[in-house]
Amino acid sequence: MKRMVKAARIRARRFLDIRGYKREALAFLEFLRTVPADALTPAREGKKVGILVSPWMYTAVPWFSITLAYFYKLRGFDAFIIWDDVPFTDFGQLRDQNKVIGQVLERVASSLPSHKLTAFAPAPLDAADTKEVERLTKLNAIMKFRSATPKDDWKPFMTVVRKTISESMARSKTLLAQDGFDHLVLPGGIYGNAGVLFWAAGRKKIRVATYDCGKNTILLGVDGIAAHLLDVPKIFEPALMEKHISPVKQKVLELARKEFERRLVGADDFKYQKTVYEAGETGLRACDVLIALNVDWDAAALGRHMCFAESHEWLLETVRFIIENTNATVAVRQHPVERVPGYRCKHDLENELKALFNNSPRIHFYDAEHTVNTYNLVESSRVVLPFTSTIGIEAAMLGKHVIMESTAYYSKLPFVQFASSREKYFSLIKETLSTREALAPEKIEFANLCYYYGQLINRLFTGFTPHNDDFNVWVQNGFGALAKDPLVQSIVQALADNVPLVISRNQVYLEERHGH
Repeated sequence: MKRMVKAARIRARRFLDIRGYKREALAFLEFLRTVPADALTPAREGKKVGILVSPWMYTAVPWFSITLAYFYKLRGFDAFIIWDDVPFTDFGQLRDQNKVIGQVLERVASSLPSHKLTAFAPAPLDAADTKEVERLTKLNAIMKFRSATPKDDWKPFMTVVRKTISESMARSKTLLAQDGFDHLVLPGGIYGNAGVLFWAAGRKKIRVATYDCGKNTILLGVDGIAAHLLDVPKIFEPALMEKHISPVKQKVLELARKEFERRLVGADDFKYQKTVYEAGETGLRACDVLIALNVDWDAAALGRHMCFAESHEWLLETVRFIIENTNATVAVRQHPVERVPGYRCKHDLENELKALFNNSPRIHFYDAEHTVNTYNLVESSRVVLPFTSTIGIEAAMLGKHVIMESTAYYSKLPFVQFASSREKYFSLIKETLSTREALAPEKIEFANLCYYYGQLINRLFTGFTPHNDDFNVWVQNGFGALAKDPLVQSIVQALADNVPLVISRNQVYLEERHGH
């Protein structure tokens, strides 16, 4: 009986999803009537860009990508749609979405040609391709099951994913064997078959730009995965620092400190903290080492470890080293966003730590619901061990030593001690715990600069995103309204010209919002 009820609910959900999807597609077709003739004319001679269109969990991602293609055409590009119609996991849902996508692409075919991935014969996969298939299979399973540690019940899902990713990889290789793509534009860059195209293009040395979004906000990666924020450190190259940072450095530092002060008291846009930070707060259990966790299945964290297989191993092995080789106390802080049910990882870390380390009084676990402010934990510590989250930058802003082994965007900047091996990572922890040397002022200043460019400039707050709530607004306003929006033009310019937002919008941000 329970199975019948569950099956009925699944059918009802699928019916409602596809009905809403068809309704959005019709609204998008009306929107396309507002696209100017210049974008509808046959392709001019220009750089060739491939823009991925693929089912994306019933969201407006395909319609956003097609809209980007028309903006590219207005900039003189030869824009092509790469339609990934290879089903990923839920074949029924993807078949429903692909049918609707196909109807839209047929309507725009005269002005926007498309390459259907299943039309390309599969090419053989080499050893490197096969290794990447396994990596992407695991990362997609982590996203699916909200955990970093594989379980036996993952196997059926991973078998299906491995097969479909392999097919997509083989067909993508044939597609990209054609000469001429200047760059590609993809959503995400990890989820589904998008990760396959990201890999295949990289092997052909084709630039891949990506986008990621939430409601009213968008992240771009002009040459990499947007969620990894790899655009940020580019502005710290010496010549670019001299040109873009030096003339406005004091203003940038002032704005970074003001924004950080808002975050300390939970008044920032994210509002992760449940309690207000109080400098020098007493009553906290002081710790020598703070280990700050990420949400394991979030794109920002996926595939970023260098010295450990995954986050669970990193945490347990790092705690084990500290307990067995030092006298230090350890605090483990679960990411505060895991208070939200949809963001929770499926691990009982607190009890696992207690069991493995015999309920050691030197280890204290602060779960997401704990009313402590994370920045008070930072202040009470001597060394902070982040994975990829912003807390590593913020810890340095508070004068703390930060040690990292991941490929986070800031891990090789001057305020971080970076380890490329497990042995080096552990030795840095031990050495740093034995010193009382304060973090140098110039390193704290650099951390402030990184905070500004990573948190204020690299993310655009705009209504032009593929989030369904945003789509339902801009699709009604028409193409002309988007074309007049400077933030929309910033998005297209960054993607097309390979210029990170942290560079292109640096002076604009200061002038528009702060009268500099």
